[in-house]
Amino acid sequence: MIELSITLTEYGFSDESVCKTRSTPLDSKFIERSKLPYESIAPTPIQQKLGSALYLAVRTRPDIMAYCQMLAVYASNPNTYIEEQVVWLWGYIKKTKREKLVIGGVPAQKDLLAVCDASHIEDPFFGWRRGCTVLYLNGGCIGFKSENLANKTNSSTGSEYFSALATLQMSQHVVNIIEELGQFFNEPTMLVDNLSTLSMIMSIALTPQMKAIAGKYHVLRQHVLEKKLRVFHIPTDLNVADLGTKILSQEKTTTFRRQILNPMKYLDIMNFIAERERSGRVENLTKSEKASGRFPSSRGG
Repeated sequence: MIELSITLTEYGFSDESVCKTRSTPLDSKFIERSKLPYESIAPTPIQQKLGSALYLAVRTRPDIMAYCQMLAVYASNPNTYIEEQVVWLWGYIKKTKREKLVIGGVPAQKDLLAVCDASHIEDPFFGWRRGCTVLYLNGGCIGFKSENLANKTNSSTGSEYFSALATLQMSQHVVNIIEELGQFFNEPTMLVDNLSTLSMIMSIALTPQMKAIAGKYHVLRQHVLEKKLRVFHIPTDLNVADLGTKILSQEKTTTFRRQILNPMKYLDIMNFIAERERSGRVENLTKSEKASGRFPSSRGG
């Protein structure tokens, strides 16, 4: 925190008149306003300030990584609005400077949990949709990735599916490392908030919607069928991965930030999963989906 205070002073952000404290990382209208014309400015000062924020994101504040990436797109040719948003981001960092990633987990938890999400709005610069993965091991956050999805798709269901696929790949790397160390645990758990995507993942038979996806991408379904992965639905209001794909309200930003940085807040998510497991079925699905029989009852949630 001492280094952070020095950085704030160096950039003049300790002065409230220069950098106001903020409750959210970026302006809620950033996507729309970033497309408007503004006066161009020199890139170097912006790059320095944004680079310092990226350094902080990599070290102890993964919750601001996605917002640093959104601003970094404009770093080579910034304008006055981007400059304003970089200062806005530092105002948020200043307000939350006492918070940081807590290393360690919850002794009672022995599992790997992956939470994923995808944005339904294309990146204003590159035209790609953004995906996010949050990984927890034994209750502690060990991975946070927010990036443009490698596969372009026009549907929100497709975006969520490819985000889940990227999450599986990230999770599998962790599983392989742990197994090489001679440690074992239950099959990993994945949480998705899109019911149509959940239907695709859990379906035993191919559906017309799924035939549009190349066969090599069905490895996600294969893991579920082979009981190497559990998949549950989680409401959007509880999905911490939203922090890497959207600009959220103050309340959601605060809640999700604490669930990522503090292992004890992770128990809120695990309690929700335990409730789903006790129910023994997939909830919040349509009557036709429940009647179709495509969801193995022992794997749903």
